[in-house]
Amino acid sequence: MTKVKSKKIKIIPLGPWVLVRPNKVDEKSGSIYLPEQAEKEKKHIGEVCAAGPDVKNNSIKKGVFVMFGAYAGEDVQEQYEHEQKKQVDYKLVLEEDILAIVEWI
Repeated sequence: MTKVKSKKIKIIPLGPWVLVRPNKVDEKSGSIYLPEQAEKEKKHIGEVCAAGPDVKNNSIKKGVFVMFGAYAGEDVQEQYEHEQKKQVDYKLVLEEDILAIVEWI
């Protein structure tokens, strides 16, 4: 059997779309269990990986953290088979679905 090296892909958003890597949220908060449905209804925070050419807000750029709704955007999964089947999750979110820019103090 011949092994084929997996190639990495680059996702480039078009138009007003923004590629975001969501932060993972623990299912437990202290000793309180948060059901899966409750997690989906929360607002999400993620890091911008790329912004499309039609994004008008100059503050939305690579490396900035943004807040977006739980049901906003499209889920994108990228899997690296050569790196122990590591999976990376992204979201493609419209600029208008971004609710806020998050700054850590």
